[in-house]
Amino acid sequence: MHILVTGCTGQVGSELKEISADRPQWRFTFLGRSEMDLQDEHSVRQCLRDLRPDWVLNCAAYTQVDKAETEAEAAFRANAEAPGWMAETCAEIGARMIHLSTD
Repeated sequence: MHILVTGCTGQVGSELKEISADRPQWRFTFLGRSEMDLQDEHSVRQCLRDLRPDWVLNCAAYTQVDKAETEAEAAFRANAEAPGWMAETCAEIGARMIHLSTD
């Protein structure tokens, strides 16, 4: 089973990366901002199409609360549109997705 984890430098993604070593029966791919740009629909969709995971654990998010009001478009794209693109692409490639959100 191939599991793709987004947001690998965040709190949840980092923990998943750490415990993945204890799960050698599963193949993990961890992506951060430089590998999958949540502001770029093509980047999001192409990563999923290229990697073709069985599962996507979306831990990526725009979390800079203090900037969210002044950067509302970027926050909305990362926290709403990008997970939508992921879900649509998962349906296209036959993957399942778990989206984690704090709010």
